Amino acid sequence: MPAALSSAFQSSAPASLPREGFKVVQPTAPWNVLMEAVFDPELSQRVHKDDTAEFKREIVEETISKLGPAAIEIYTDASVVRGCREGGAGALIIDNHNQEEHLV
Repeated sequence: MPAALSSAFQSSAPASLPREGFKVVQPTAPWNVLMEAVFDPELSQRVHKDDTAEFKREIVEETISKLGPAAIEIYTDASVVRGCREGGAGALIIDNHNQEEHLV
């Protein structure tokens, strides 16, 4: 984050509010890291709208099992109390390609 933007961000909140620290992470788009990304939206078998939910689930699970390991895994969580006044959020990003974990 540029220094001017960082200082503007930090000075925009009143000093009386509690604040959590934050980690600035330089984003790198997956297409700038990986040599190739392949997206195949097809299921392993055709399903129809009249098929049962159980059958559709089986086909989706079968398709997912054939994908192999993920290059990137992202886990997120957030919570608030008193409407939206007090809360927090976090994410764990696991880069299996570079064997790195980022907690934000």
